[in-house]
Amino acid sequence: MRGKAMVSVLARLRRRPGLQLVGSTALSQILLLMLVPVLSRLYLPEDFGVFSIFSAVVVWSTHLSTLKYETAIFAAPNSRRAAGAMKLASMVAFGFAGLVALLVVLVIAFSPSLDAKHVPLLWLLPLSILVFSLHSIYVSMCSRSAAFTELSKI
Repeated sequence: MRGKAMVSVLARLRRRPGLQLVGSTALSQILLLMLVPVLSRLYLPEDFGVFSIFSAVVVWSTHLSTLKYETAIFAAPNSRRAAGAMKLASMVAFGFAGLVALLVVLVIAFSPSLDAKHVPLLWLLPLSILVFSLHSIYVSMCSRSAAFTELSKI
């Protein structure tokens, strides 16, 4: 009986893309919560501190990297203008990631006191900013076209 109820819930989720998006988000949060004890055994508190600083810089820079052009995707009157806004936001994101990569090169070249174990993290910074920026643009485009099923897959 319980298996049939679960199948019926999953069937309802497939028919309602908005619920599928909410369900997949909730499932990912539950999985993350279940992994916290494992991660706390694998990593030192110092590693969590470095990760939180890295994450804060990436999130802050992601908002700057598109200059909020992804919000123009929603405001566009038609799909052609929305595609243009998406291209513009993507070009700005690539340009910003390039500037951050140049900044990373300068920091590595002219900072003698930089800890050698943090250099790989600096190289991940432009790539992370670019990936999160493109993700934000993609989410805006999918939300505009009500492609919630596609959003629940990422």
